[in-house]
Amino acid sequence: MINLLTVDLSSNQIEEFPFQTFKNCKFLVKLDISRNKIKKIDGTFKSLRNLQLLDLSSNYLKEFPVCVKECHKLKILRLIQNKIERIPAEFYKENNILDHLEELNLNSNPEFNELTSDIAKLTKLIVLGISYTKVSKLPKEIAELIHVPGQ
Repeated sequence: MINLLTVDLSSNQIEEFPFQTFKNCKFLVKLDISRNKIKKIDGTFKSLRNLQLLDLSSNYLKEFPVCVKECHKLKILRLIQNKIERIPAEFYKENNILDHLEELNLNSNPEFNELTSDIAKLTKLIVLGISYTKVSKLPKEIAELIHVPGQ
């Protein structure tokens, strides 16, 4: 498994994120573990230094997985259709993916209710999905997310 670039574990019955399975997958670029039964992401992504796409959609996550900030090259983070309520401030602190993340998709998280001004720290963000959430107002800093392709 050391040389794998893509792993698709979607639509299974996985209840815990298999961190141990991926500890030697240093070249992994895409990991799809959507449509499972994961309730919590409690571990480290340090070994997945080259991960660019992580799809955790359609699970049972209640907390935003802050540990994804260890994926220094992450460009796409999909957390669609979970039970996440907010993005903790801790995610925005000392975070190497702030300069790389292009898509943050939280669509269909019915309890997600607030987007803070910290969102402006995601300087490369192109796609922000917050449809079907309880967000009722946008921070004025969202205007700072104007991204010019190629820059």
